[in-house]
Amino acid sequence: MPKSTTEVTLTDFEGVATGLTARFKDTEFQQADNFWITPNKTLRVRNGFNTHGTVQSYDNAEILGKFSTGNDYIIVTHDDGLDPVFISNGNTLGTGFIDPDPADLMLVANSVAYFFDDGSGANRNVRTWAGGAVTDTGQSQKANLGVTHKNRFFVCNNITTGVAKSQLRYTDIFDLNLPSTALGWSEGGTISVNTSDNDFITAVCVMNDTLFIFKRYSSWVLYTDGVDTSWTLRNIHPTIGCVGRDTVAVIGGLLYFLSGQGLYRTDGTTFERLSDKVSDWFDSLTVTAAQCNLRSAAWYENLYVLNINNSSWLNIYHIDNGGWTQWDVSDNPLSRLISVPEFSPWAIMSWFQGTAECLALYHSDTLFGDRRPGGGATISYYTPEITTKGFDFDKPLDVKQVIEVVLDISSATSVDDSLSYLWVTEGNTSSTVTNVFYLRNSTLVRLGINNRCRKIYLNFYTGCQPYEINSISFVLNLRGRAKAT
Repeated sequence: MPKSTTEVTLTDFEGVATGLTARFKDTEFQQADNFWITPNKTLRVRNGFNTHGTVQSYDNAEILGKFSTGNDYIIVTHDDGLDPVFISNGNTLGTGFIDPDPADLMLVANSVAYFFDDGSGANRNVRTWAGGAVTDTGQSQKANLGVTHKNRFFVCNNITTGVAKSQLRYTDIFDLNLPSTALGWSEGGTISVNTSDNDFITAVCVMNDTLFIFKRYSSWVLYTDGVDTSWTLRNIHPTIGCVGRDTVAVIGGLLYFLSGQGLYRTDGTTFERLSDKVSDWFDSLTVTAAQCNLRSAAWYENLYVLNINNSSWLNIYHIDNGGWTQWDVSDNPLSRLISVPEFSPWAIMSWFQGTAECLALYHSDTLFGDRRPGGGATISYYTPEITTKGFDFDKPLDVKQVIEVVLDISSATSVDDSLSYLWVTEGNTSSTVTNVFYLRNSTLVRLGINNRCRKIYLNFYTGCQPYEINSISFVLNLRGRAKAT
């Protein structure tokens, strides 16, 4: 090899950036699909979403939440008028335990699940379930968001006409009057959250024994020590709010949530925006109540997995290293995401959207490729794909002869696979190379190019295989000054 040959190796990958590519770091990508960034800043192919359980006859369902009656249950409701189903940790599914009007909110108190309607359905009464028959409490309390905090329910309805959408209602203390009784509500009260701004409440959650209340354009905390007449409501940010009801997640003592300006986290005092690298993804968020109520996120190991509007794409924030990637689930759009650390292994659960769909499960032991509901053993294969920035190797005026691009790849299994790649300079060339991946070993995938160019970027895509990209290297020679064009 000539002495003038230069080798440039890229490691410690930092995920996607969406600004001008000239402003990217060399370790950032224009595209990183169906990978996740490991704590060591390598790129690992994601696992697939698998069907879970046996029921596949409900359309466009939503998961309400988790509830335990000796096993771990996840409650699923529907928008097609059919009965909800439930699933236990033992994968047992059942139907018909609530009347045919789907619920919009589930809260749990003293081992009893309470189901609320937002007022748009036929049954507007609160219903309860403790593992047997469902009881209609006769209490007409419309709600579609809420939380259990300090032995009370705090609920709001941001969707129904005629309901105070800036007002949080709370029950009496459970030990005094249960929310299944009239006194449970009449002995409670209301908290009005800046009604003069004509905004509505979008999300509530609890962190550090404090109740956080979000509107679209502001953030608040309610300190609920002592009797309710001594409670204090405080505005903690006058302009940053939340536009995703189920995007709030407490992770490592910090609260993560989706704002109209992107993803934020807060300790209750300081607000940090985490999505500046990919700000383009959040430029056009619709902030109607219906859209805010569709958005969700789930904490999974070192990932914050964001689903915007039951989307065909999941936006992944990597908490350990601050990077972003995207997962393509275009064949299987998902509804509300639920984090289930109680499962072994830790899982994300959702519901496949469409006709005659079923529960979806994601964890570290699932297959590579998404199993399509109703398809039996059929696998829908996504494409792990990366696209780098255009590299001029800090020599923008020089022509480079790129001799070779080498990827250092490790595999979790021993497989033969054809790796397709496309490299782009002033022209396009694609090729395929067959490599053998050896279990836990590192393989050098050599892409012979040998072309002159001023800039080069790499687009690399493969089938669904359990591999990890450790580094990308470019072997090149300088060939003199480029002509102006």
